[in-house]
Amino acid sequence: MPYIAKSLEALDAPAGPFQRLTELACTVFDAPAAVVTLVSGDNAVLWCSDRELVRSLPRERTLGDRLLRQGKGAVLVVEDGLADPAARNHFLVAAPYNLRFYAGVTICGPDGQPLGAFGVMDRQPRPRPSDAQIATLRTLGAMAEDIIASLEVGRVSEERHGTLELIENMAGVGHWRLELASGKVHWSDEVFRIHGLDRKTFDPQVDSAIDRYHPDDRPGLLAAIAHSAETGEGYKMRLRLIRADGEERAVLTQARAERDDAGVVKVLYGVFQDITDQQAQIGPRSA
Repeated sequence: MPYIAKSLEALDAPAGPFQRLTELACTVFDAPAAVVTLVSGDNAVLWCSDRELVRSLPRERTLGDRLLRQGKGAVLVVEDGLADPAARNHFLVAAPYNLRFYAGVTICGPDGQPLGAFGVMDRQPRPRPSDAQIATLRTLGAMAEDIIASLEVGRVSEERHGTLELIENMAGVGHWRLELASGKVHWSDEVFRIHGLDRKTFDPQVDSAIDRYHPDDRPGLLAAIAHSAETGEGYKMRLRLIRADGEERAVLTQARAERDDAGVVKVLYGVFQDITDQQAQIGPRSA
């Protein structure tokens, strides 16, 4: 899963989600170190609370790989690395790491397939954790899975956002969103371009956004917004926009309403297009 390696920079931040999780695991198990192992192809990345540990290495050299081979829901406990035949030759058992104890669980990706492991470690031998401690370790592993799932959602959202920007640039159509409670307006880059404004210097609110239109068009737009907020019905309007440079442009906007779980309209969202060049083909202007 390549996106995991690409997301390592964010995970490696001082307050990153894996740091908080491994620190929590160290506290819960009174252990000096905890580790998340993420496997991609033949490689593995270790994110560990102990920064002295290796960060990237072939997957077959990790204890996490042993868990992956056991599959979903697996548990691996090494009570004493020197006494465990399968672990005594592992490089982490040797100096300078001197690993003796490891207890880990398999973690899975959003598709349910095993992709790594979560575990706690010690340089001293320990007895096998109790059933309750194993259950706690599974819970911490599930938290690691939640973090990984959020990374995947973020990756997909980024891809969708990039695709949307390309479509907007080609079609000359932007999108917007109005939060009714706060009056905050969110514009895409294309909407800023049509207005002749820069998002670095202009922070749109409902009042300042409406002020960009011809004075004769403002009452109709305000009435349409109020009607949508009350009824949940959308609207489609052609308006005269006064750009930042003073040029008047004809624009077309279409809106829909978004309700919360209680059925109350909280957000209006829609599309926005400069139709000045097509004005002759649009027909009579309506509000």
